Amino acid sequence: MGNNSFLPKNIQLVVCDFDGIFTDGKLEVFSDGTTSKKLDYKDIMGIAIVVQRDINFAIISGEKSKAIDIMKEKFPMIDTFQNERNKINVLKGLIDKYNVSPQN
Repeated sequence: MGNNSFLPKNIQLVVCDFDGIFTDGKLEVFSDGTTSKKLDYKDIMGIAIVVQRDINFAIISGEKSKAIDIMKEKFPMIDTFQNERNKINVLKGLIDKYNVSPQN
């Protein structure tokens, strides 16, 4: 995958939101009530680079999204949390689960 030296060596866990991070923040609503979100392939490659470096990765979203389910299918080793309103508690749980300091 090329040189991954841009990733700090002390990072052990990467945690992020989903909407507006992996998507452009837009939700397309169709006349039948279904919705669509667009993902950027560069973001998907970013996850691949992180997990290739054996860095734990998690998505914490306040919404439920099929797009997150697809990310979990593609990368079964990542942690995904949906419909989470108290993201701080989930983050604290991940820090405990992986036994990492907040700085890492």
